[in-house]
Formats: sequence, C-alpha cells, structure tokens
Amino acid sequence: MNLAIVCSLLAASTNLCATVVFCVLSRAPGWRAVRLFAVIAGTGAAYNITGIVLAANGFSDSAYMFAARVAYLAGTFHCVAWLLYATSGNSGSLSQIPVVVRCVAATAASAGLAVFTLGAGLQPVIQEIHIAWVGVTYHYPETTWIGKAYGLLVQGLLLAAFIRMVMRFRRGERALRGLIGSFVLFFCCAIEEVLVANRTIHFLSLADLGIALLILPLTSSALGRIMTDAT
Repeated sequence: MNLAIVCSLLAASTNLCATVVFCVLSRAPGWRAVRLFAVIAGTGAAYNITGIVLAANGFSDSAYMFAARVAYLAGTFHCVAWLLYATSGNSGSLSQIPVVVRCVAATAASAGLAVFTLGAGLQPVIQEIHIAWVGVTYHYPETTWIGKAYGLLVQGLLLAAFIRMVMRFRRGERALRGLIGSFVLFFCCAIEEVLVANRTIHFLSLADLGIALLILPLTSSALGRIMTDAT
C-alpha cells in the first residue's frame, strides 16, 4: 500500500462516516438541508474510492477504465449537489432553487450518466505516471476532447456554487467563511491534480484530500447545530 492509496483511503473513510451521519440526521425534523450534505459526502467518498484503484498496481486496464468512468460520474453528481446547496439557502429545499439552476443540474446529471454509460470521455489507453520519490504510479486513461470539454463544464458548476456562496457570505451569512476557505484549498488541490496528470509536476495528487477538506466544514456545522440544539 503506497502513500497515495493511504491518502485516498483516509479521505474515503472520512467522507463515508460523514455520509452516514448526514443520512441519520436527515431523518430528524428540521434537518432537511443535510440531505444534500449526504449526497455531497457520499459522492465525494465514491470519488475517493476511485482514487484508491487508480493509484494501485495490478488491476487490469478495464478496471482502471471503469474506475475513471465512475470518477466522472461521482464528480458530476458531487458538483451538481454543491450547486443545489449553494442556491437553496439554509433550508435545503429544492423548491427554493431557481428553475434555471434546476434545469442546469438535471442536464448535467443526465450528461454524467451518458458519459458514464458510453465512456465517450475516455480512450482505452492507460497512461502510467510514476512518482518515483514516493513509489507511486497512477494509472489514468487518456481523455478525449469530449472528456476534456465535459470536465471543464463540470468544474464550472463547482465554480458557480463557489461564487454563489461568496455572494451569500457578502450578504451576511458569516457562517460560510470556513466553507469558502475550504473551496479555495480544494481548487488549489484540483489544479495540482491536473498538473500531476499532465506530468508538469511530480507530486502526489491532492484532489482526494481536497474533497475531504470540503466535507469537513459541513460536518463541523452539523455537529455545532447538534450541540446548540442539545443545550
């Protein structure tokens, strides 16, 4: 087990635990908003699990291809959930989300399912990226122009969610400060992963840890509310 697998495993475990907590809390009256938290954490965990496979040796090319396709699907639903959360306010009610945003979210989710099913975003060619100083080899399928364009569109959803949360923060929702900071760190980790995949830098991919950083403020907020309600 190499260091990349350990990092992805820790991130997946953290996000799976958060998913369970959010699912339990969502059943309680007045906790509707955490249903989106559960989707965010669950899709983040799914993405982390694909990172374990892509950093491990010994799998077949078809297994690496399937893991990459799942990563695309999980990433799509993860970003869609963030967009819905950012535009739903504190209530978490889908009815409060603008119709345009709901249409965009539905279209993106459908596109994610299509890309997953057809595999149009990936070529059946696995490129190995060796990070010799830590003994890690990543196994990334080559992306088609469709995959690259689709990846940019999905990242645009996350950027839109971030901008919306910044707007809410400027309007007085100071509790979003930690989440906005986590988004900045995540974007840095995502850029770093792209540079690693393009062999621009030789370092561990940090996207899995970046996703875990995104979930932590949500977990902290939920735990803080539990303590407040208990007093």
